[in-house]
Amino acid sequence: MTKASIRERLMASTIAGGAALLALTAIPAAAVLAMPTVASAQDYTSGTLGGRVQSNAGEAVAGATVVVRSADQGITRTTTTDASGAFRLPLIPVGQYEVTIDASGFDSLSDRVSVALGGQSNYDFTIQSTGDVAELGEVVVTGARRRLDFTQTTTGATLDVEELIDQVPVGRTITAITLLAPGAVAGDSQFAVSTSQLQTPPSISGASVAENAYFVNGLNTTNFVNGLGGAGVPFEFYKTVEVKTGGYNAEYGRATGGVINAITKSGTNDFVVELHGTWAPDSLRSDTPDTVTLANSLGEYEQKTFTFEMGGPIIRDRLFAYGLASWSDTESAVASSGGVLSRDSFSSDPFYGVKLDGYITSDHRLEFTYFDTQQTRTRTNYSFDPDTFEVDPTVNSIQTLEQGGKNYV
Repeated sequence: MTKASIRERLMASTIAGGAALLALTAIPAAAVLAMPTVASAQDYTSGTLGGRVQSNAGEAVAGATVVVRSADQGITRTTTTDASGAFRLPLIPVGQYEVTIDASGFDSLSDRVSVALGGQSNYDFTIQSTGDVAELGEVVVTGARRRLDFTQTTTGATLDVEELIDQVPVGRTITAITLLAPGAVAGDSQFAVSTSQLQTPPSISGASVAENAYFVNGLNTTNFVNGLGGAGVPFEFYKTVEVKTGGYNAEYGRATGGVINAITKSGTNDFVVELHGTWAPDSLRSDTPDTVTLANSLGEYEQKTFTFEMGGPIIRDRLFAYGLASWSDTESAVASSGGVLSRDSFSSDPFYGVKLDGYITSDHRLEFTYFDTQQTRTRTNYSFDPDTFEVDPTVNSIQTLEQGGKNYV
């Protein structure tokens, strides 16, 4: 036998063995690909409601019908429990819900629950067997009990804005809400001079103030020029703010610090009209000591705002609208230790925001959000003596800057 024929046989056997090995490995791979899987996609504006139904004896109740009805918009979702008594309803709009549970051989149970933004809200429900009579002295508790979800890796906090301002004295800015989350601290104040609300972007989990991502109803509103903060949305436009400080999923890209994910208010089955007015005079602000870079004793900030809100149903239980218009007048001054005083005047260009929610079926929802953050800033620069802090009234220069834009998603 020649060397060539031996080599050919070795090559043929190697190829045949490799083909057989590939065929064997392809079978389970194909089986895995053919198996149905549960799709898991991130939704920036909804949450998930999960739970477990058990009897008063502590046994799982399978096949129970779970009906979830929105307290605000009247929409309903229906599911049944599995063999372990568990159920899960994804893509639930954030808010309060009434849960009704019916099962053969058990009394019907109704209770109220809340669905938080971004994660899964879990509850344990206990229902009473039909005809069971508690013995004298025995206490039988039925209803819902919230259960912690230990499967989530994301750290942070989810805050209901309306509930928060009723219970906690907090600043009316997105930064003030973000600072309530563990791991979030205020950044250097010199990064706040370019915003009308004089907000200092927060530092989250030790990252710089320029490494956060901002979302409003799923739209990335982060300042794409330098990463400092997001779009200037009025505080009254927010409904819920979720602050992710770590462990968040890969789809929240372009952020090594934190993710501030906010959703806006929506219309409900009730017509609502509200008027708000705020005034933040400079005379009531606390004094800030001078630093190496800033002469804070010459700093000023005063803001007046007027906000109009209106929302309600277009088609009851199906189509809802919400709108907000806000006018503001802001005057601020920042002085550097080098002897330059900059006075900023922000135009009262109104902010407009609109949110539409439509439900084709109980499982299919359409959203549309539009808001206009266009604003004109006029900066007038003066000189002052760093030793005496005396300001020269002569104008050195005037700068005009157009900020913001039209956003929709």
